[in-house]
Amino acid sequence: MPEALKLDYRQIEKYDAAFRHLKRELFPDGEYQHRNEACSAFAYLLSVRVRRDFGQNPLNIWCDKSEISDDLFHELKQNAPAALRGIGAKEKLPSLIVARVPGNNAAGIDYLMWREHHVAMCLDLPVYQNSAKCERLVFDPVLFAEPVREKDWLNALNTSPVYTRCTPAEPYSRELEAKARLMLKQIRREAPVNLLRSPLMILANREKRKINAQIVHLAATSQNR
Repeated sequence: MPEALKLDYRQIEKYDAAFRHLKRELFPDGEYQHRNEACSAFAYLLSVRVRRDFGQNPLNIWCDKSEISDDLFHELKQNAPAALRGIGAKEKLPSLIVARVPGNNAAGIDYLMWREHHVAMCLDLPVYQNSAKCERLVFDPVLFAEPVREKDWLNALNTSPVYTRCTPAEPYSRELEAKARLMLKQIRREAPVNLLRSPLMILANREKRKINAQIVHLAATSQNR
């Protein structure tokens, strides 16, 4: 049985650092921290900069629908905006993309919702030690604070591959640039929402601590000889 691949936390930290740098440079006002339906603007501006600065060919990953479970439906009725609470049956719920995020309320639950679709930039990148194997990483500033694997992005949006698709990111044009900038300006600056942590970053940090502990142990063992 082949040995399981281990995450290369150094590579993953580089991706996270690049993501943070791009957000600071492209969105200095932190527009992504507020509720919005401008996901296509964030995806477009990120993809243009990644193509220019890193020579990568980014993709857009689209989610067209969430699979609303009974539990999620009951949660929405209790905690979501009043417009949804009067809906008596799950089948009558509008087609939405719904993500749970931590809430600053008694329930500890909040929701991000999009109509028609949600989109984010993604790249196929190596994330394992001594391996060229890639994972599709999604860079979604309005949902996750860090890069996230595609499977975790789908899970956060309560969806499946049936309702998702990938397309090449749009090439640069003045018209798309202007449209994206206008969409960002129109975002209402209300109380910031709580973005999700990436499970990939949590695992990478765990691997980093493990390796550092091994280094400390080996150093101590060498000194005691």
